[in-house]
Amino acid sequence: MRHTDHDDENRRHRRWWFRARALLSGGLVLGIGTAVTVAAWNDSEYVDTTITAGTFQIEGSTSSATAGYTDHAVSTAPATLSYSSPVTAITPGTTTYASFWVRTKATSVAGTVTLQTPTFGASTGLQSTLTYGVRLLTTAQTCGAAAFSPTPLGTTIVATGTTLNATLTAPSPVISAAGGLVHQYCFAITLPTTADNTVQGLSAVPTWQFLATAT
Repeated sequence: MRHTDHDDENRRHRRWWFRARALLSGGLVLGIGTAVTVAAWNDSEYVDTTITAGTFQIEGSTSSATAGYTDHAVSTAPATLSYSSPVTAITPGTTTYASFWVRTKATSVAGTVTLQTPTFGASTGLQSTLTYGVRLLTTAQTCGAAAFSPTPLGTTIVATGTTLNATLTAPSPVISAAGGLVHQYCFAITLPTTADNTVQGLSAVPTWQFLATAT
């Protein structure tokens, strides 16, 4: 077959087009001026953080302001107050005293604590006969009769001269973070001299709740 000049021109045109396409795919652009594209340099900064929620927990002790702290978190397993004289055979005219210390745990945030009206597992005539008082003391003060004098020094009255089953309206003192501020609650339980003969041998089992709230 005879090739014409037109065929040669077509072949040259195709070769030029293949060469230009190869150059374009390599990033070289020919035309008015010359430009070469390269990957742009880049850099990034990243930051993250771990966010952990704080905790609010209190603990109590019946032994001292510095020892014996543990959890008494449910009413079915409360701490047992240690009274200055036996309450298993209390007689008319007798008052006995016991302390309970409350603080936040070492990892806790601050809050307030409020002593609640006691609850009873069973109702007897003794709980409406007994009277009690509570004073809020510092750790250095002694829980005893002096804390319940007519003008007790440095004490906050929580309850006084009320029957054991009466509704309690108590203050809500601040408890600082990380166990830094300890409150001593001093309880006084009295069987009045007017106690009826029918309460002999009866028992009352009050359970007090210290309701704490984070601030």
